[in-house]
Amino acid sequence: MPTIGDTLSSLENELFVGREQELTRFQLWLETGAPAPGILNVTGRGGIGKSALLRAFVRLARSQDRPALLVDSRDFPHTLEGFHFALFGGGVDDVFGRINRLRPVLLLDTFEEMGELYHYLETEFLPRLDAGVRVVIAGRLPLSRAWSADSPWQRIVHQLPLEALTPEQAREYLRRRGLKDPSLVEQIAQSATGNPLALSLSADMALQLGTRNFPGSHERHMMIRSLVERLLREVDDPLLREMLEACAIVRQFDEPTLAAISGQAEVGPILAKVCQLSAVRAAEHGLMLHDDVRRAILEDLRWRNPERHRELRLRALAYYRERMRSTPPQERPWLLGEHLFLWENAFAQAALFGYDEAEPVLVETARLEDTPAVLGAWEACERAFTRDVLGLEGPMPGRRAFLEALFRYRGTRTRIARDNEGQVVAFSIAVPVCRESLPLFELDIGFAPQMRGYWSPAERAELPATHEDSDIWCLVLIGWLEEAAERVSGAMMRDQTGLFALGGTYIVITPYPFAKAYLRFLGFEPVERLANWRCGDKHPVETFVLDLRTVGVERWLESILGGRSLPKPMSLSEIEDEVRRVMRHWHEDSHLADSPLLHLPQVATPDSGGGRVPVLRQTILGALATARSKASPDQAEAYQALEYAYLQRVGSLDRSAQRMTVSRATFFRLLKRGFQGLAAELGRPAEG
Repeated sequence: MPTIGDTLSSLENELFVGREQELTRFQLWLETGAPAPGILNVTGRGGIGKSALLRAFVRLARSQDRPALLVDSRDFPHTLEGFHFALFGGGVDDVFGRINRLRPVLLLDTFEEMGELYHYLETEFLPRLDAGVRVVIAGRLPLSRAWSADSPWQRIVHQLPLEALTPEQAREYLRRRGLKDPSLVEQIAQSATGNPLALSLSADMALQLGTRNFPGSHERHMMIRSLVERLLREVDDPLLREMLEACAIVRQFDEPTLAAISGQAEVGPILAKVCQLSAVRAAEHGLMLHDDVRRAILEDLRWRNPERHRELRLRALAYYRERMRSTPPQERPWLLGEHLFLWENAFAQAALFGYDEAEPVLVETARLEDTPAVLGAWEACERAFTRDVLGLEGPMPGRRAFLEALFRYRGTRTRIARDNEGQVVAFSIAVPVCRESLPLFELDIGFAPQMRGYWSPAERAELPATHEDSDIWCLVLIGWLEEAAERVSGAMMRDQTGLFALGGTYIVITPYPFAKAYLRFLGFEPVERLANWRCGDKHPVETFVLDLRTVGVERWLESILGGRSLPKPMSLSEIEDEVRRVMRHWHEDSHLADSPLLHLPQVATPDSGGGRVPVLRQTILGALATARSKASPDQAEAYQALEYAYLQRVGSLDRSAQRMTVSRATFFRLLKRGFQGLAAELGRPAEG
């Protein structure tokens, strides 16, 4: 006898229409077999039918006696245990052994919500699968947006973007749903424009509610379009509507911001009209649109005019870049947060802005008398995290004494947020690392071995003496009560991330998978040799480091917002060798175009036109001028030798030596000193 599940699957198969090309491609892809590993990446906007297609893939595979495992990220906790349980249920210790023996079709749905499992899937789970396991990953964004741009997985991903159903396929679906009236079928087919979700909802409305009027086109876009019209019904000025699009690109705006983004020199009069709208409210640094209005305008703009959306975003990025270069240091943390708002990364957006508060959240510096309240909030968070993530009961031993010592330390940065009753519901703790603060970390079983192992005794002796002199930060903790998460989490994350605007070195020691995934998106690198299991047998304690002293804040932002790995710092000897090569080929663009010096933090990407080779030349000339301005007479002579030999085209090196009236041997010694000095100038830590 068939089961209820069999009956439901049969009914779904009867309603499944179209997608012949996708099914054919899936069939051919299955038949290629091992050893041809790869990922079939089904992508498309919400409601386009990704999940329905995956279920059709499952039916097709099983009809050919091929096992299939379909896992939807919405159906399990985003932990290793939750994921493995979703694959096979309980009682399976050797997940990889079983899956590689079974060699199924593995289908992962709603991938954009995998959260902290992103990194695990990319670096551990997928690489350990047998080549005969066929993997399908579905999500709204291509994997190129979820994984780093230089990930090797990008090379074996086969894109399968989904588009709308054809008009005939839409009509066939509606007929299968039981709609008999040809005029009604045609009206719905035209209004839904082939979107499966819009077709399904429209059919439900016709069959269950008797609806006979289906305006417009694509349901979702028209719904958003209609929503925008309702939200902005008080705005009938086309110029004002254009200005609101510029307002929606950023979180907060003021007159200079809107002038830069809109491209209009005089925005005062139109801004006065913006201030009068009910959708606008005051913010800490100007004004902001209410969240629902901003999101609706942005989504509508991306659909109606993607080129304008891109243009406005690029203008905003350029504006914040220039503003961060010129603003006082105390202004940079909040500007960095505004810059990150333009980061088109779903995971980072969810962490930093996904729960934007309905009303502003005040994040303030904790006072000494707040210590008991902060400790109470920490214990509640720690109890939940250690139970749910680490599988331990209660806080880890000794942590309260550790935190109390941190609170007493004069250099600790403790930030808190309160609820409407004034109770502490969120906190973050960061400690400057110096010789006077190192003993504090010995109080914690998680931090002590990591901090001891990161620096050698000689390096520890060279650390700054006190917190006033240190630009090395250990981000110890950040947390919030579960009931306050939606209101405060984004504000707390942005506040702590604002520390990166200082351009120092940042260390995080954590066992939590979510934190590790977030840190990797921010460009932190794990220190592999320090991983340990002192906090339990489920997740290792790992140390992550982000050194912005060598990379620079601007280049860091440029890299993560572009989905690229951070440039690796070059040693002075490497810089010197490359400077020699560049100077020998100074006038040859083809040689300079692939120079590693292009990745130095000082070689900023040009805002527009010209390319990066001219910027490299300008950077080297600027470094040479700076070095000469502070050089001794002997060293200045060495820089002059570089100019004669490579920049002024005097002729052969012998002629250059003659012009300087020195011997050939002396001239070569001058060149060597010149290269060393220029390399030292180029290798200085980046500013900003």
